[in-house]
Amino acid sequence: MHKYANSFPYYRRWSLLCFYFDKNENISSLKYILASPNIVQDVEFTEDYIILSRSYGINNDSKLEFYPNVLNNKPQKKINNISVWFLDVPEKTINILPMSEGISKIDNSLYILFESGALKYKNFCKSPTEYIWKLNIEILSKKEH
Repeated sequence: MHKYANSFPYYRRWSLLCFYFDKNENISSLKYILASPNIVQDVEFTEDYIILSRSYGINNDSKLEFYPNVLNNKPQKKINNISVWFLDVPEKTINILPMSEGISKIDNSLYILFESGALKYKNFCKSPTEYIWKLNIEILSKKEH
């Protein structure tokens, strides 16, 4: 399965479109839609959470947002027989450096790539970094008491 973040004019939200691929890596079908907030750079899934990397601008903090994994529930809507869920309110939000882009989950770690280290932004960004961050998902997703 593949994930794709794109603008989709449904309830004036962005949407994450999730596809199946055939053996030749052609899109075979649209599996489901996650209606999400705007400025989403990437998404990752855990058993309990859907994690969004959100950022906009060279001087604005990026955010990692942890939403309950709605895919464990019945769809909230159907469009042409395609399941739709809404990511409304994150359970937890963590501010991180500006210009977060891709995120990847490997084992129990979340890797975050930042665009701020690119030559185009390096001298102008509030807090540029050339590093890929590796964070522990268990620690990140702990609920605060």
